Amino acid sequence: PTPTPTPTTTTDGDEGKDGAAAEGPSAAAAMASEFGALLKPRMFKTLVGRGHSEFSSGRQQDAEEYLQHLLEFIGRAEHQASSSGRFTTCMGPTLDKPIASWYQHGLQSRLQCGTTQTVRYNAEPPSTVLSLAIPLTEATNKEQIEVYQETQRLKRAKIEEKEGDGKAKEAKEDEGEGEAVLPLVPLSACLEQWAAPEVMADFKSPALGGQITTAEKSIRFTTFPPFLLIKAQRYYVDETWTPKKLEVRLDVPLTLDLEHLRAPSTGVGPDGTPSPYQEGEVPMPDEPEAPAAATAAPEVIEPDEGVVAQLVSMGFGENGCKRAAVANANNVEASMEWIFAHMEDADFNEPLPPPGTTPPADAAAGAAGAGGGGDGPNPEHVMMLTSMGFSDVHAAGALKATDNDMERAADWLFSHSDDLDGAVAALDAGAAAGGGGGGGGGGGAAAALEDGPATYKLRAFVSHIGSNTGSGHYVAHALKNVAGSTDGSTDEWVIFNDQSVAKSANPPLERGYMYLYERA
Repeated sequence: PTPTPTPTTTTDGDEGKDGAAAEGPSAAAAMASEFGALLKPRMFKTLVGRGHSEFSSGRQQDAEEYLQHLLEFIGRAEHQASSSGRFTTCMGPTLDKPIASWYQHGLQSRLQCGTTQTVRYNAEPPSTVLSLAIPLTEATNKEQIEVYQETQRLKRAKIEEKEGDGKAKEAKEDEGEGEAVLPLVPLSACLEQWAAPEVMADFKSPALGGQITTAEKSIRFTTFPPFLLIKAQRYYVDETWTPKKLEVRLDVPLTLDLEHLRAPSTGVGPDGTPSPYQEGEVPMPDEPEAPAAATAAPEVIEPDEGVVAQLVSMGFGENGCKRAAVANANNVEASMEWIFAHMEDADFNEPLPPPGTTPPADAAAGAAGAGGGGDGPNPEHVMMLTSMGFSDVHAAGALKATDNDMERAADWLFSHSDDLDGAVAALDAGAAAGGGGGGGGGGGAAAALEDGPATYKLRAFVSHIGSNTGSGHYVAHALKNVAGSTDGSTDEWVIFNDQSVAKSANPPLERGYMYLYERA
């Protein structure tokens, strides 16, 4: 990683003022001289947001959504580097796993029938951010809030009384605003609420043959990542669908121990294989399989002679007009648009295939998708890639290599542009050999999740200044080793406010929106 310039400006740490004083030109010149070329935040934002409808604009964005986009952006770059054999040499042997996996944690849900007490465990999709609701009922300063609210009520009563005498301005000046008393909720209360069992009132229990009963669902960690991202759910939509910000303070500890939230150790099933079920637990029966519906024969659409004649009268070939009519269920307007979009196709004027046969392009796409695991390539994605100048076969092969991910498929095509035929042939050869969708372009199995002790130390947090996500400003604070010690004894909080970097004497931990914890 590039060395971080040493902050030189010390501020008081107030959320609205912390880091507001930018460093002067001489400081920037000194840093550039010491560390070489510096990347401005705006340049970084432009690079990462390029081509994205939201993040390439100047509109206010949500920090969590931007972080997810950034990790996807880095992931695509990793796939490109991996396909060209540059990933390990660029990143080094200690960073040989995708960066997104450093933040992903595994989750496991437990469902228990309230009547039969049978249990079912399910592995949940890996998550990057632990999103926590804030229970205002768990505030630790309820008495102070009540006193403040009563004081505010008396102030409003005095102001209303004086407004009747025409002295509203003087009344407001006499009473003053005062500092608002906000609820203070411990982060531990947020974690407890997340881990608490959720009661499901209308649960159709397989153990009761589908009868309605209650059930409890809880969730636990199966793995703990090197870095844990926590988001406080400060934003909500009120009854008028207006985005609002929850005015609340969080009591955030500098260290966390989440070992009590780890899923119980895996037990052993009757056949000796690992099982999540613990001693005394009875597995819930599987859902009864619904009878397979009879597969209806595909509807055969014949081109309507009147529609074809109308299209031919516009100067188009008869075979192309028949293809357009069949592709659009004999809708004249849609057929006309189809003609304009496909009139350059090589088979546009070829005779219409007999009913029940597969057009060559579709057959090629289906063949390219065979052996790729799951369904074939997404037709819309194939069309978008072919509109960029790639053939159907190349587009289908790229989608197979990237699990139907449109953006990764485009990266795959450009990274293999020197020999696309050979790359697609290698995919087919790998599929025939049982290799699935390897191809070096992002296929293959997902990286195993990192796991380790569930003890963490707070390293950074992002806070938002403003009333909702559509306006305001984000700033970040990070705990940096400024003096160069190795034991963390000289770590200091530093604020990053656009191009301004400064020491923070009083970081507003209680106002954070996202928190980054590092495994201790």
